Amino acid sequence: MSEAHIKTWIEYYHRSQVSGQPVRFEYAYTKTETEETVWLSVVVSFIGIGSYWRPRFSYVAEDISDRKEIELELHTKTHELDQFFTASIDLLCITDTEGYFHRLSQQWQDILGYSINHLEGSRFLDYVHPDDLSATLEAIHRLGNQKTALHFKNRYRCKDGSYRWLEWRSINIENLIYSTARDITDQRQFELDLKTAKEQIDLVLKVLSGSFSDWDLITKNIYFSPQFKSMIGYSEDELEDSRDMWNSVILQADRENSWQFLEDYNSGKVDQFCATQRYHHKDGSIIYVLTRATPIKDEQGQVIRIVESYLDITELVTTKETLKVSEAKLSSVLNSSLDGIMAFQSVRNFEGKIIDFEWTLSNPAACRMIGRSEGYLMGKRLLEEMPGNQDEGLFEGYVHTVETGEPYQREFYYNHDGIESCFEAVAVKLEDGFAVTFRNVTTLKQSEQKLYQLNDELESRVTDLAQRHAEMVTLNEISDFLHAAATVEEACYTITSLVEDLFPHCAGDIFIARKSHDRLENMSHFGPYFSFQMDLSPHECWGIRRGQIHHVEADYPSLRCQHIPSEADLAATLCIPMIVQGETLGLFYLATKNADVLDDAKQQLAYSLAEQVGMAVANLNLKETLKHQSIRDPLT
Repeated sequence: MSEAHIKTWIEYYHRSQVSGQPVRFEYAYTKTETEETVWLSVVVSFIGIGSYWRPRFSYVAEDISDRKEIELELHTKTHELDQFFTASIDLLCITDTEGYFHRLSQQWQDILGYSINHLEGSRFLDYVHPDDLSATLEAIHRLGNQKTALHFKNRYRCKDGSYRWLEWRSINIENLIYSTARDITDQRQFELDLKTAKEQIDLVLKVLSGSFSDWDLITKNIYFSPQFKSMIGYSEDELEDSRDMWNSVILQADRENSWQFLEDYNSGKVDQFCATQRYHHKDGSIIYVLTRATPIKDEQGQVIRIVESYLDITELVTTKETLKVSEAKLSSVLNSSLDGIMAFQSVRNFEGKIIDFEWTLSNPAACRMIGRSEGYLMGKRLLEEMPGNQDEGLFEGYVHTVETGEPYQREFYYNHDGIESCFEAVAVKLEDGFAVTFRNVTTLKQSEQKLYQLNDELESRVTDLAQRHAEMVTLNEISDFLHAAATVEEACYTITSLVEDLFPHCAGDIFIARKSHDRLENMSHFGPYFSFQMDLSPHECWGIRRGQIHHVEADYPSLRCQHIPSEADLAATLCIPMIVQGETLGLFYLATKNADVLDDAKQQLAYSLAEQVGMAVANLNLKETLKHQSIRDPLT
C-alpha cells in the first residue's frame, strides 16, 4: 500500500473517531500480479479506546469494480451525447410527455433567442402558437400511442415576439421524447407566396373568361368584353370601346369613385379596389355590378393598366333590400308587440342530446316581463339564467317541440328567478331551436278568479234568498194554522210537520207551560232521532231561567240544560223561551248532530217561529179565558 493510500485510510479513521459515526468511502488499488484495478466501498467505524490508549476501529469492504465500470461507460456515452448535441445543425431536444424541456442543443438559442438555461426545465407548450396548440397536444397523444411521429409542423414563439415554423421528427422511449426539429420558416413563406401568386393567376384567368375590361392608361385604349356589354343589355356591335361609352352607362357618383381610386392607389392610400357600382341597362333599369380592379404597374411602380372584372349582383342586391325591408317590418312587429317573443338555439352534448338552450332573440315586451335586458340575455343559457324552467317542466316541453316539431302550449304560474306571474305560452320549432310567444295573464286570471268568486257569492245569495223565501212562505202557512187552531194542543200538533221542514237534520220539541207555571208539558215533537221527555221543570232549562236564547255547542257540554239527556251525542242545542208580555208561555227546543245546520240564519228563524207560536198560545189562552168568563160570571 502506497504512502498516499495510507494517508487516505488514516484520514477516514480520524473522521469516524471525531464524529462517532461510521464513515463510507471508495478506494481503488492495483493488483501487482495482474495490474488489474480493483474498486472497494469501505465503511470504517470507531469502536473505542484499547490498551495503551490506542483507538480501535472496524471496517467492512465491498468490491464495486463492476459498478464503477458501468459508471465509466455511462460517463463516456454522456460525453459522446454532449458532443452530438453540440455538433448537430438541427434543433435537438429531449422532452417528456408532460410537456417540459429536459435538454436542448445550442441551435435552440440561435433560432428562438432564449438562452438554453431559460428553456431547459420550462414548459415547451408555452412557446407554441395558440392556433397550433390543439394539433400539438394531439401529436403528443399520438406519439404516446405510436412511439414515433414524422413531419409534424407547428410554430414556436421567439424572444422578439415573432414565430418560427418548425418541422419535427420524434420518438417516444419510456415517457421521454427524443426529437429533431428543422426551421422551415423560409420554406413556408415561399409556399405562401406561391399560393398567393397562384390565386392572382386564377383571378386573371377568371376575369378573362367573364365580364371584364382592360384599361391601358398609356395609350388610353379601353377594351370591354362582349359579356360586359351583354350584361347591360347591348350587343357587341352596339357599343364602342371608349371612355365616353363607359361614362354614358355608369352612374356619375360611381364614375367619380373609380377615378378617385386610381389617385389613392398611386399615392399608396389603398391597395385594392372592390366596390358595387350602378349601370344604366338598355331597358332603362339600374343594375348593380360588383367591380374588382387589378392594377398592373411598371418597373417604377406606376399603374399603367387596370383590369376590371364585373359580376351582376342586381338580384342579390334586390334580395338584400327585400330582406332589409322584411327585417325592418319584423323588428317593428317585435318592438310593438304586447306579447313577449323569444328565440333559442339548442345546446347539445357530444351524444347530440339537448342539454340547454341559448338566447338568440328577445323583444322589448319579453324583456320587461322577465326583468332582463336584451343585451344581457343574448348568448346566455336558459337553465343557467332561469333554472325555474326545469322545475316547472317547461324545459322538457321545449325539448319535445324541437325534437318532434309539435307546438307546445301551456298556461302556468311561474314563481322563480325573481318572477311571480301567470303566463300563457306557445312554443314552435325554429331550425335547431324554438321560438316562444307568451303573455302575462296574471291580471286576467285575477279577474277570472274574482268573477268566479262573485258568481259563487251570487249563487249562494240567490240560494239563501230562495231558502229565505221558502221559509217565509212556510212561516206564513204556520201563522195561518196557528190562527185557525181552536186550542193550544191542536195548534202545536198541526204545525209539527211544517216546523220539521224548516229545520232539516234537527229534532225538536214545543213545550207549553201549565197554568200553575210549575211544569212545562211537551205538546209536540219532531225529528227522526233523540229521546225526549214529556215535561220538564222551568229550573231545568237555562233559557227559561235566564229569559233568553240559550245556544250550546259540543265544545261546552257543561252548559247544556238539565232536560237534555247526558248520553245524547249532540253537536248543538238551542233553547228559545216563548215569552209574551213578561210571561213565559212555553219553550221551543232544537237539537242536532251537525252544528252547521244551526247557523245564525236558522237561529233567527227559530226565534221568529218561537215568537209566532208564543203569540198564538197567548191568543188561544185569552180566547179560552174570555169564553170561560162568558159562561161563568164571577159575580154570580
